[in-house]
Amino acid sequence: LGISSAASLCGCALLSLYGGSAYSTGMFFVSVPYLYFTASLPFSPLPSAPLSSIGADLLVLGIIQDEPLAPAAQALDSEWSGLLTAAVSEGTFKGKLYSLEWIYPAPGKAKRALLLGLGKHAEFDLRALRRAASVAVRQAQNKGAGDVCLALPSVEGLGHGKFAQTVADAVLTASQGSDLYRERKNSTPVSSVQVWVGDAGGEAAQGLERGRRIAEAVLFGRRLGDEPANVMTPLRVAEEAARWAEECGLQYRVLGEDELRAAGMESLLSVSRGSTVPPRLVALTYDGAGDEAGRDSERLGLVGKGVTFDTGGISIKPSADMHYMKYDMCGAATVLAAIGGAAKLGLRRNVLAVAGLVENMPSGTASRPGDVVRAANGKTIEIINTDAEGRLVLADALDYARKQ
Repeated sequence: LGISSAASLCGCALLSLYGGSAYSTGMFFVSVPYLYFTASLPFSPLPSAPLSSIGADLLVLGIIQDEPLAPAAQALDSEWSGLLTAAVSEGTFKGKLYSLEWIYPAPGKAKRALLLGLGKHAEFDLRALRRAASVAVRQAQNKGAGDVCLALPSVEGLGHGKFAQTVADAVLTASQGSDLYRERKNSTPVSSVQVWVGDAGGEAAQGLERGRRIAEAVLFGRRLGDEPANVMTPLRVAEEAARWAEECGLQYRVLGEDELRAAGMESLLSVSRGSTVPPRLVALTYDGAGDEAGRDSERLGLVGKGVTFDTGGISIKPSADMHYMKYDMCGAATVLAAIGGAAKLGLRRNVLAVAGLVENMPSGTASRPGDVVRAANGKTIEIINTDAEGRLVLADALDYARKQ
């Protein structure tokens, strides 16, 4: 498989962010694009094409430590007058896991080549393959390489489809960082990626498409978490969830503050009392079991905590690293992304995702230690520490999911 194969598959990975909206909270005004992600992987077969014929800005060759070069790499080494063999046997590069050796300019049609160490054969597993593809695309970004060819060997026993899926998913998710607003002067987005696999047929094509769909869901969830808390408030998360549901063909419902109070969700509401931004509860439904099973078949429930910023409330947290508390909504981001991914993949399963969305802020209206609230299921809860707010959010969110 991979660089040892006679056949190959070319995949072009494109990622774009588009659309926009002005969003006002009443206290401040920010303009941020809606979170639409499209990842496209058009491909074309390259039967028996030698690696030396690939014209790319960067050719990445995966090298297993203490193993002979794969046949395709041996052929390339022969055309390059033993350059690869010399790099491994005479230099400091030995193929250790994620080690790098650059060849620039490359003797063939590629402008430069990168030898990427994959470690010993026994340690090269699915996780290492995914990480290797991620390392490759990030190195390409740092070098300003827009067109990349990945020639990575497959994991032993891994089918062509799973190999292609893993590489496509890794390439697309690695192309996006978490520092959304930091300028990167020495980084250029990768515009296309050619992926070598051992079969140019339908199995690999389906794998590339599955990888693309998984990456779309992962990127959506990541972006919800990575946006700052003054952007990704409970209101904005609910708005993004609704747009995501429409894109994925899901049914959705968004409960506002009055509806939450009418439903008796005083446990969740107690967390948001100190914030000027009102809470929301979002429910997304996917009916994938099909007509034979019907909508009454067993449903998988995913329930996520969505505290878009957690100061701890009256039991306030230390100031050090408090800015990371924007990630306290990643449970909600995960379940919203997961149900969208299930729909995009066409899973034959009925799924419900519920996200409780609040801010936990200190103020004169915030819940106090010692307060007692009643959850939607009728149980009373004494609040001893307002920084233990996750269970208060999940108590009502879980009850809502149970009743659906």
